Amino acid sequence: MTQQRTYIRIAMGLALCAAAAAQDETPKFTVLAQTNSYPHPYAGLVQGLNGQLYSTTGGASGNPGQVFEITRGGHLTTLHSLSGMSEAGLLLATDGNFYGTTFKGGGEQAGRIFRITPSGTVADLHRFCTEADCADGEYPSDPLIQGTDGNLYGTTSRGGPGCTEYSYGCGTFFRITLAGERTTLYTFCLQDSCLDGEDPEGPIVQASDGNFYGTTNAGGAGRSGTIYRLTPSGDFTLLYTFCTQSGCPDGNGPWGLALGPDGALYGTTESYPTVFKIALGGTFQVLATLCPGPDCGSAYAPPVPATDGNLYGTIAGVGKNHQGIIYRITTSGGLTRLYSFCSLPDCEDGGDPMGPILQATDGNLYGTTWGVEGSNPGTVYRLVLGLAPFVTPVPAFGNAGQQVSILGNNLTGATAVFFNGSPAASFTVNATGSAITATVPDGATTGPIHVTLGNGATLRSNVPFKPE
Repeated sequence: MTQQRTYIRIAMGLALCAAAAAQDETPKFTVLAQTNSYPHPYAGLVQGLNGQLYSTTGGASGNPGQVFEITRGGHLTTLHSLSGMSEAGLLLATDGNFYGTTFKGGGEQAGRIFRITPSGTVADLHRFCTEADCADGEYPSDPLIQGTDGNLYGTTSRGGPGCTEYSYGCGTFFRITLAGERTTLYTFCLQDSCLDGEDPEGPIVQASDGNFYGTTNAGGAGRSGTIYRLTPSGDFTLLYTFCTQSGCPDGNGPWGLALGPDGALYGTTESYPTVFKIALGGTFQVLATLCPGPDCGSAYAPPVPATDGNLYGTIAGVGKNHQGIIYRITTSGGLTRLYSFCSLPDCEDGGDPMGPILQATDGNLYGTTWGVEGSNPGTVYRLVLGLAPFVTPVPAFGNAGQQVSILGNNLTGATAVFFNGSPAASFTVNATGSAITATVPDGATTGPIHVTLGNGATLRSNVPFKPE
């Protein structure tokens, strides 16, 4: 499936089906940059401590990928040319650096995990397939996350100890410290007939129960993917298997999960595309059928929550000129189409969105498109819906006395920081006014962070902060 994403050319669906489509809205859409001199972007964006946005490009026709920075004004700068292709975005970790993976390059051309500073200095943490028979896994293609223990977690789409080469080739779930000590927690497709799934794809999440949740794009009883839970020590639970019914009404090939505002998990399926919801206990529900059959486009990222309580996502291969759309969906399944790509002359707004959407702290939505064949290689865009600015903690957990970063905009002159009503023990605003370093106070309880600005206005965090 990853290789299909790498060489994708979608021109299938005509539109969302009548049962799922709603009237278009007219939010303000802006192309921030066209990646004409860059390879295709597959991944979403992440906000840095300096307020700028960062991501990777995947590479094409054997060309390496790149790590880039883009300002809100649209100035795009290459920070580093990678030694291989990248299909995953970046993680902003608690040390202020970014962490990412390459799908190819490193070791036996099986990918690597790297760290890159905001100024562009790169160091390798691990090169895959350096163990016998690729026991450490190969081909990481999705973003890393940082767990509550401070370590990084991720997946490889193939390889693993004891793996027999099935249709897609097993895959692993791993933990790696910031110093580079890697441990395989689970290898997929070692059960009979790969009933646990194979080819893990898409973002993973750590939920409120401390466990990790993710999807495989293949395997399972229906041979069309699974949803799983994994404890930090590697205990595996199969939660759901896709496409066990005729016609795949639940979809085929899930592509990662996002944690919704209600604590449930949300995701999409690649073909027979659906948006689904699953509780941590495993109760599964199809929220919307994006198209009535397999030739209707593909969804390659889960919808992500925004501060209005809704989730926002993209699907490729549908909408105007079959180049993809941005949609909004409520937690109960109400679906609204917001924008169709390739609406501008010569498709200057791009096409085939692949990565998840980011709501930055200015309240706006940002994303990337893979590009339009025979036209531009991709775009970075902004969608303004009138959502208010907010702040977000990095990390969203910590002990009393620990320092956390609070991302935002125009924070210079802030007069107070509160952790669910308890004033921060101390705080400082960085030189760009885009981040605050605050010390978690004694007695802090789980709840939102509030930042009081010099003009008396208050910004609230988009996620609760949880003291450890």
